[in-house]
Amino acid sequence: KVVARMCMHPELMTTGKQPNGDSYLFDDLTTSAVETKRTTAAQAILDALTALSATAELGPDLTKWRWGTVHTLTLDGLLPLPAFQIPLATDPMFPHGFPRHGDVGTVDVGGNGLSSTDFTYTAGPAIRFVCELTPDGPVGKNVLPGGEVFDPSSPHYRDQMELWRVNQTYDLAYQTSTVVQSAAREYAANKDGRVHFTPGATKKTGSVTTND
Repeated sequence: KVVARMCMHPELMTTGKQPNGDSYLFDDLTTSAVETKRTTAAQAILDALTALSATAELGPDLTKWRWGTVHTLTLDGLLPLPAFQIPLATDPMFPHGFPRHGDVGTVDVGGNGLSSTDFTYTAGPAIRFVCELTPDGPVGKNVLPGGEVFDPSSPHYRDQMELWRVNQTYDLAYQTSTVVQSAAREYAANKDGRVHFTPGATKKTGSVTTND
């Protein structure tokens, strides 16, 4: 708000305004010249271009600059161990992380903190869930960054990552028929089963209570 007021309504600033109409806050007091907001903005752009051109990731050829080159995402596990990272540092395609679009102010938010030198993706959607309640039951879509199993040896450790990073989802299984189909696919692929709980009358067998 302060910057907007400096640019649009310098007369409202208690510091006053220069004879040329700009806020005095744009003036660099270490120089003999009186800088305007245009010269200050132009110098900021030149300084930014110089700094970015000197980085190893981007280099001096502006036509090859891509935001995703420096705005990358690497997921760390609950334990900060290299073996839990997604993607791994040994990943043949993304050894430095997944290139990501977005910024802190975009719809698909992808914040990179306050650093002026590190543009790594630091904040974004941890889950993308959409559900429509229809007369036939819920119709839901979901995706997680990574997977549902915290075990790098599991096929479900990062099986949703590719969907998440390209903003796609999968259909959630709600109805019994789709749950059974999902369980059959899971068993055929990974020999993992499912536990199906069915509400019913409660009965006691000895000291054990079960639901039929």
